[in-house]
Amino acid sequence: MNGAEISNFDPIVSFCETLLKFSHTVMSKSPNKQNRLYVKAKPMEEALAEAIVDGKMNQGKTPKTVRKVLFNEFGWHKELSKKKNQTFIYNKSTKSKIDRC
Repeated sequence: MNGAEISNFDPIVSFCETLLKFSHTVMSKSPNKQNRLYVKAKPMEEALAEAIVDGKMNQGKTPKTVRKVLFNEFGWHKELSKKKNQTFIYNKSTKSKIDRC
C-alpha cells in the first residue's frame, strides 16, 4: 500500500439474527460440487440461551463437557448430543440475551 498507515478498530455494528420457527431444509454444495451439506434450523430453548450467556456452554469448555450439560440439564438424547456438532458463537463484548439481539 505504498507505506500507507493502516488503522485497526473494533467493529461498530454487531450483527444478530434470530429464528422464530423451524426452517425448511437447505442444501449447499462444495466448490467442486462433490459434497453436499443439508441444514435445518430450529429455535433455541430459552434456558439453553441463558446457559450460553452464563458461560456454561462457552468456547473454553470441552465437547464432552458441553454434551454432559446438554444431556443432564436440557434433556437432550445422549446419542443425539454425541452425534451433533453444536456451534455456539458468543461475543463477550456484546453480552446480551442470545435470542433477543
